[in-house]
Amino acid sequence: MEYYYFVSPSRRPLLELNHLQVFYHVAKEGSFTEAARKLRISQSALSKAVGLLEAREEIKLFHRTRKGVSLTELGEKVYTECE
Repeated sequence: MEYYYFVSPSRRPLLELNHLQVFYHVAKEGSFTEAARKLRISQSALSKAVGLLEAREEIKLFHRTRKGVSLTELGEKVYTECE
């Protein structure tokens, strides 16, 4: 998987496109496990990428429970924009 960055004028990466792609696949599959399997990466790497995206942007994209994940209201909006 390649990594792409959107870079601000200060040369600081604004958003790693890979993290957004990972978010999209988790949202589409409704599962970190299924998204990781389809992307052929470990579940921990996938979870870390989503966590980094959420921390970096100071947002919460998923409701996490023992039964799985669901999108927050903001997560729904981001997912719609990704499609």
